[in-house]
Amino acid sequence: MKYKHAVMMVVLTIISSFYKPNIQTLPFILELYDTNTIQEIMKLDKQDIELLSKMRYIPYLSLYLQDSNFQFNKLARYIWWQDQYPYYDLYQIIIEVNLDKDLLLTKTYADFYQDAKPVTNINTIDVLVNKQHYLPSDYQPVLNNGLQQDCYKAIQELLLVAKTHNYFFDIKSKYRSYDYQKWLYSYYQTIADDADRISCKAGFSEHQTGLVVDLAPKGKQINEIIDYEGYSWLEQNAHTFGFILRYPENKDMLTGIQYEPWHFRYVGKEIASILYENQWTLEEYHELYKDK
Repeated sequence: MKYKHAVMMVVLTIISSFYKPNIQTLPFILELYDTNTIQEIMKLDKQDIELLSKMRYIPYLSLYLQDSNFQFNKLARYIWWQDQYPYYDLYQIIIEVNLDKDLLLTKTYADFYQDAKPVTNINTIDVLVNKQHYLPSDYQPVLNNGLQQDCYKAIQELLLVAKTHNYFFDIKSKYRSYDYQKWLYSYYQTIADDADRISCKAGFSEHQTGLVVDLAPKGKQINEIIDYEGYSWLEQNAHTFGFILRYPENKDMLTGIQYEPWHFRYVGKEIASILYENQWTLEEYHELYKDK
């Protein structure tokens, strides 16, 4: 035990000699991984080490890091693809993800409802509501103009700053009750071949949290936002106000929802910046990021 402790202290000293992150993050890495894995971790850029220090334990991390084709920013995708194909070796996992094979939807949108569980962190800012985590039918947050208070303040600030750049947006949708979502889903079933591609069953919609806004160019419909000149600004700056593009392009296999350029979710500035910088969905954040 004394030898192991001494080795860990040496590793800590070596890491600290070239990298000075938050002093509280390094012991977490040392507790989770063996010496060989830590040696591979030391070869990463310091921002990647900082991020890794806040993630949950990653099985086979040393094997990932030793592969010359490994790309740290695709770690969440590697893990997801490995879950889908556990009989693949890690080399095949890395190659296929690097070729974007994981971006091809491998199941129908309705399949995401299988084994759904009730939401457990219902009152947290990063609450995960999707086709695998549902809200109770009687859940209704405290609202201010159709949004939770912090979300309302943040979107007002975003809209005000957007105006200074001559970009103008309308909020087309905010909070939706369980009953309204139930009606809406039924309506989509009557007009669409695949309602689950464009909507959610009652209880599975983020809109029930009061932390979501659907935006459109002023005086236009939400589906026109992608062609609006201010959309590029919105994509690049929403996170500074605490919002994320909730259903990005080519992430269907994680979110269970097609690309929705108008759907922005409030998670607070800190979490939004993490997701923006790593190009993560909220699902990837919950899968990888360590709960502090």
